[in-house]
Amino acid sequence: MSRSDRLSSNLFLITTSLVIAFVIWMIAKRGEQTVETFSVNLVLRNVPQNVLAIVEPDRINITFPVPNRIRGRVQRDIFRVEYDFSKGLPEARSWCGIQDYRPSKPLDIEPRDIRILPTVDSDLRHAIEKQLQYADIGAGNVVAKGKLITRSARLVFPTAGLPPSGFHQAEPVRPQNAGTILLTASPARFSELVPEEDAPIPIETEGIDLTDHRETFTINVGLRLPEDVELVHSEYRLIPAIVSIEEVLRTIEEVSVVSPPSVPTLNLEYTPRLAKVTVRGPQEALDRLVSSNLIVHPAEAITPQPGLEISVPLQAGLTPDTSPDLVQTITVKSVTPEVMILKYVEILPETTVRPLEPAPDLLPLEDFFNNLEVPAE
Repeated sequence: MSRSDRLSSNLFLITTSLVIAFVIWMIAKRGEQTVETFSVNLVLRNVPQNVLAIVEPDRINITFPVPNRIRGRVQRDIFRVEYDFSKGLPEARSWCGIQDYRPSKPLDIEPRDIRILPTVDSDLRHAIEKQLQYADIGAGNVVAKGKLITRSARLVFPTAGLPPSGFHQAEPVRPQNAGTILLTASPARFSELVPEEDAPIPIETEGIDLTDHRETFTINVGLRLPEDVELVHSEYRLIPAIVSIEEVLRTIEEVSVVSPPSVPTLNLEYTPRLAKVTVRGPQEALDRLVSSNLIVHPAEAITPQPGLEISVPLQAGLTPDTSPDLVQTITVKSVTPEVMILKYVEILPETTVRPLEPAPDLLPLEDFFNNLEVPAE
């Protein structure tokens, strides 16, 4: 055998020896571990404070190789799988229920979610942690179920300024839509705002300016949410509000109506003699107004004529002796009835009647018959 052949043969033997040694080492190494399966608790962590959450099922199987030297010390009670709610799931309001629990998408649980309890010795912990990276997790259809903690809102609409003189805010501002607005927060935060359980939470809107408004109007206002309180439905961030602005009115009864012009030769008939007058102005001024401060008269000039029968519009105003501050702030709104009906009737001259002359003296009826001559038969 040549030297080159002998060298090739030695290399083959060395290589074969190494392969056999490696196989023997692998067999020996495999014999040092046992694959184990443990049923461990599954919990959720970092659950938002405004959410009630559970996980189903609440136990899960983990399978990984356990070194034989520590096998007797590894029990299922030293493990727990913790799923991070805040990182693994969408924002809670997008899927959690309101009246009941709603399921999430299936949870994607990974080996890094496996926790070893703090009570485990450091040497055992170190030995297990190396093996957990190879763990197989039988997650199946594991889901979280969530329900939002909610309370209804009671809207408060602050206002600023005042309508012009003669107008006022007739009723409190109200939302255009009567739907319930739901808020979500932690129970502790709700209790800080309103201690009574399940009581509505007062929520202020942006301020509403009433200046220069003379009629009812609608305006969109935003909500001023307290810290750590959110809307369940984001579409309610702008609230259409109805602001009722009306005239300040008062109706004065039994205001005297000025008589139309009359002449001696015509008899005047007209109605009404009394009217109702509605006026607008500040409440304080209206409270001081009396019927004698008002006067109602025909709105058109009338020329008396025999047989004239017409309807004339009525108008009202304040009398000259009314206080100047009332004259400046009060405006007549309407008169009822709106027209006067009048009629002129000619007065005929008196006719002289001549007295009857006395009748001539007449005989009594008995004497008449006694004096009556009767022809003989």
